[in-house]
Amino acid sequence: MASPVVHLEARGLDATALHAFYADVFGAVEFMNNDHHEAVDLANILEAHLVAEDVDEAAVETALRAFLDHTREHFGREEEEMQRTQFPVYAVHKGEHDRVLEDMEV
Repeated sequence: MASPVVHLEARGLDATALHAFYADVFGAVEFMNNDHHEAVDLANILEAHLVAEDVDEAAVETALRAFLDHTREHFGREEEEMQRTQFPVYAVHKGEHDRVLEDMEV
């Protein structure tokens, strides 16, 4: 089964560098930094289950559910913050969240 998740270390990327990138871009928003760190960790766990020699379907389902739940919660926090700060393109960004969740839930 091909993995839809890019495992950072397997691609020669450093998870710490990606976390630092998110911190540079979203440095003023601590919850987003924390959420992005957790998302990378959850994606790597999911990917590890998907590429295992003997794929454990229950483990894949659990990891996928954890990643989806995390994404829903993250988007909710982000949308609340965008509304609180009157983010000018809230509707566009919210639409992207809706599209991503719809794709993930298929």
